[in-house]
Parts: sequence; structure tokens; C-alpha cells
Amino acid sequence: MFNFFTLNFLQLFLGGLKFTTENIREALLCSLAGMVGIFIVIGIIIISVSLLNKAGSKKDK
Repeated sequence: MFNFFTLNFLQLFLGGLKFTTENIREALLCSLAGMVGIFIVIGIIIISVSLLNKAGSKKDK
């Protein structure tokens, strides 16, 4: 049966890089920081759009 990790895909196609479990924590922390950043930016966009909608929705009577 084909085993992805014994084939060492990264070493074959990316030239000398090996799959190790030593850097998984750092990779997860980096991914977490990126996702938190995305949610912060989306939150800022949502808040700014809602404020602009409130400022621009003055009705003339």
C-alpha cells in the first residue's frame, strides 16, 4: 500500500526538504496568527461598513 510519509514527498519534489514533526507547533501558531489576523480585518470591514451605512442613511422629512 502506498504510504505518503515513507515516500517523503517533500524531499522528492522540493529538493532536500524532509517532513518532520519538530516544527508542527510553530506552523500551527503561525496559521493561528494568520487566521486571527483575517478575522480582525473582516471585523474592521464589517464595523466600518455598518458605520458608513448609519452615517449615510439620514432620511429627509
